[in-house]
Amino acid sequence: MSIIQLTAEEFQQHLIASGLMAAPAAALRCQQLTGDGVMADGESLAKAMLKRGELTSYQARVLLQIRPQPLVFDDYELRDRLGGGSMGYVCRARHRRNGREAAVKILTASASISPTMLRRFRREAKTAFQMQHPNIVTAFTYGEVNDVHFLAMELVDGPDFHRLVNESGPTSPAVAFDYIRQAALGLQHAHQKGVVHRDVKPANLLVDKQGRVKVVDLGLAAIKEEAIGIAASIGQLTQDGQTLGTADYMAPEQALDTHAADQRADIYALGCVWHYLLLGAPPFRRNSLAETLIAHHEAPIPSLRELGAAVTPEHDAVFQKMLAKNRDDRYADLEQMLAALSLCPALGPPPVQAVDPAQESASSPSGAASAEDLLAARKALPVEPATPSLPLPAPLAPDSLPSLAEVEESRTVHGGSATRDTAWSPPWKKFDPLTAFNGPDRAIAAWVLETGGAIVVRTRKQASSPIRSRIAVATELPDDPLVIEQIDWSENPLLGDSDLPKLGDLQHLSVLNLNGCDITSGALESLAKLPALTELHLQRTYVSDDGLYFVSRIPHLTCLDLRGDNLSDFAVDYLVQMRRLQQLHLPGDCFSQRALVRLQRELPACELKLR
Repeated sequence: MSIIQLTAEEFQQHLIASGLMAAPAAALRCQQLTGDGVMADGESLAKAMLKRGELTSYQARVLLQIRPQPLVFDDYELRDRLGGGSMGYVCRARHRRNGREAAVKILTASASISPTMLRRFRREAKTAFQMQHPNIVTAFTYGEVNDVHFLAMELVDGPDFHRLVNESGPTSPAVAFDYIRQAALGLQHAHQKGVVHRDVKPANLLVDKQGRVKVVDLGLAAIKEEAIGIAASIGQLTQDGQTLGTADYMAPEQALDTHAADQRADIYALGCVWHYLLLGAPPFRRNSLAETLIAHHEAPIPSLRELGAAVTPEHDAVFQKMLAKNRDDRYADLEQMLAALSLCPALGPPPVQAVDPAQESASSPSGAASAEDLLAARKALPVEPATPSLPLPAPLAPDSLPSLAEVEESRTVHGGSATRDTAWSPPWKKFDPLTAFNGPDRAIAAWVLETGGAIVVRTRKQASSPIRSRIAVATELPDDPLVIEQIDWSENPLLGDSDLPKLGDLQHLSVLNLNGCDITSGALESLAKLPALTELHLQRTYVSDDGLYFVSRIPHLTCLDLRGDNLSDFAVDYLVQMRRLQQLHLPGDCFSQRALVRLQRELPACELKLR
């Protein structure tokens, strides 16, 4: 995505086209703002409305795009983007009349022009409307606005299993058992309607505040008659660029022939999810796609008890039957599996008491804890997830700025607000104390702090020392001449594309964190001028494939974080040009397996991290 500098009139037209305001109201509001001293251009008007709470950050960014886009779908006003992939994306929305919140799934423009993709999306919507079960998300409405197709669904206010485990570690055995039982009830309803999910995985199982599990994303279930056979030997898990199932949770027969995936494939995947909840990782994950698929076929079925999970032999027996290599050796259906689960001994009261799906009320029992409570409680425990956290900087609190690079052998000197960093100066640029402090860094530092950013600087007194100063407020700026080495602007809703060119003269900036900022592709052109930049973080921005052209021109980039949902296989053409990369963090659901294999082949020295 990219933006242009809109005039006030163009911004007003976009406001009208979005559906947020009628023409008279939009004209009056823009006139009032310019009368109050706001500059008469699109970006200034958008920022003014954002500050006044009249727009969300997401709405402001959409309104500043080249082409106007709808933000209201059948009275559902889009408020924020929740995620997505190459086929579509999902937004948090609110009904303008009754106030009901919803998740609105929108088909991308590129997918909309494909008859096959459009047919699949319509079929997914039809499938969703067939489902009426408390453990499956409810579909509200389907339609199109200005040729943009959408599906409004129940908004589940809680984490998916992936986020739950990633943020707080494996769940207790009782919680895992309860979640798997609820998921099985939802999938059983789908099977009774003749629908096989075909992509059961942690990201497609959510937990609401009452502890109720919700099955989401019936996209693959809706296209089963169009699916093709898949050759596991070459790991080709895509059709028209869309992943047909996820390798970590895919039954052996589904990898060989998607036509062969019946309800027993969902049982197998659910067993893999059970393993993930208990141990923090799927059971057969290996170093490559091909090795993972082979492990599903050939590796012994693990024992939960032998791996340290505190379950009974009866639970372990059910788990191992769910993961039988031959589908004929699994439970014939979920009714049988649920019956077997009901015979297992109790594991103790779960910390999250789920609502009985048979109840119509969504209220939780007395004393029940929510999934958010579980997240908070688990964070207080010394739990180490089986899948380690990535060594990337977390969003920084204004009053406590941790190291962005998280290098080893660093220490904080609280009295002097300094840190010792043994790995600072890039080898391609010698630090010359005679010239280094003559740049515009001080003025830029004051501006960064004024806009809500945080910085790490090197002063003249620290010219030959590994000591660095971390600064979060302007009053902490030292009087001594300085250079900026790191900037953290993460989660800053007011930072826009027009701000980045101001960094172009920073000769010693090595780390830049723009996670969660409203930055688009065109703004990255100015970053190619930064000679010392080695680490760039672009999580949850609006940077898309074309923006990586500019990133590929950053001369010494070694660490790049692109975890978001605006990328596709086309991005790989630019990524493979970044030969200095040592670490690359990508979203796990935006790329085909073929694209990932190409990345591994052409960047053999780069550590690839998927999330």
